Amino acid sequence: MNPYSPVVPHSHMKLSPSLKPIIADYKEQLLREYKNEHPQYEYTFELLANSSHLTFWALSDNQTLVMYLDTMEPGRFSDYYPTLIKGFSIAAERGLTRFIIDLTNNGGGNICLGQSLLAFLQQSGWKGEGQNWGPQDLPLSVLAEQLVNSAVEHGVSDTVWSPGFYDNQQDEHIANNDTSYILPGVPHERAGFLRNYSRLLHINDCGDFYYIEPKVNFPPEQTMIITKGFCGSTCALFANHMALYDGVQTVVVGGIPGSGQMQYTSFPGLQVLDDGPLFGQLLELRQNITACPVDENEDDPVPRLLLTQASFRYCIREIYPPVPDYDQPPMEYTFQPANHHIFFTEFTANYPQYIWYEVLDFFPPTL
Repeated sequence: MNPYSPVVPHSHMKLSPSLKPIIADYKEQLLREYKNEHPQYEYTFELLANSSHLTFWALSDNQTLVMYLDTMEPGRFSDYYPTLIKGFSIAAERGLTRFIIDLTNNGGGNICLGQSLLAFLQQSGWKGEGQNWGPQDLPLSVLAEQLVNSAVEHGVSDTVWSPGFYDNQQDEHIANNDTSYILPGVPHERAGFLRNYSRLLHINDCGDFYYIEPKVNFPPEQTMIITKGFCGSTCALFANHMALYDGVQTVVVGGIPGSGQMQYTSFPGLQVLDDGPLFGQLLELRQNITACPVDENEDDPVPRLLLTQASFRYCIREIYPPVPDYDQPPMEYTFQPANHHIFFTEFTANYPQYIWYEVLDFFPPTL
């Protein structure tokens, strides 16, 4: 059984019917040759639990659980959490002791899902137990200051410019009328420019689903993360937290043989708001976003609705390593190479699930 398609074609690309049997024969020949070259191994992939974006597999070594998650935003009706609990329950019944987290096609998503997954995995014995967040700060500007003050004035606590949206570094809730964590800010140099950023904080309103626990507690030394280096946004926050805070090993797959080290993430933070949610929060903060206001104020820094179908994203936060001080650069300005690198072969490019077996060589021996 093929755990996941090795190629996700663009929606406008369609294979000619005449090519499909040729490609199928080619792949079958690759698989036969691979098995003939490795007759001593029985490579199997047993499906344990499955939903639209999350699947669990057991490998034939009877030790390893594989979790394949292709997004950090699987959708409200995707059965993500029931599948997560079911996969770990079956792993506990089987006595599986090794854990591979496959994020090879994961480009990020909802930060709350990433934080809840961290809380779920970091149980007893994990260095990160009790901390499922990374410290962040907000870039400040005339616009940001206006929005923060408006949040306080109007008692709005659920926007990214609301002090009450955040906790401090001691994981204590910040009162919504306490602007001291955001204003006037701390000066930092970024890309050669000096500007003010808020003090370190993190979001706190992700809800109560943090408190579920897995049926099996995999230790960090028996956990491995796989990416293709495209893991960005929340995927990068999750992977970096586990790698830098918990000591989980990372594997990057792909690249050009003979090239230098590869990073296991793409953009580690750079949290953004799309224009739709941005304008929604501006309205909540009583800002004027009309495209052609009658009483135009040329000094108003608030962006206005676009009269076209164009869209944009607005950067709202940068993130630091999990246990930082301000002497460390944010992760957007750092390079984090993977512990291990696996290059694709003709076979694994068509059957990437077999890389799971290559990853087993990187685990420490079990007693």
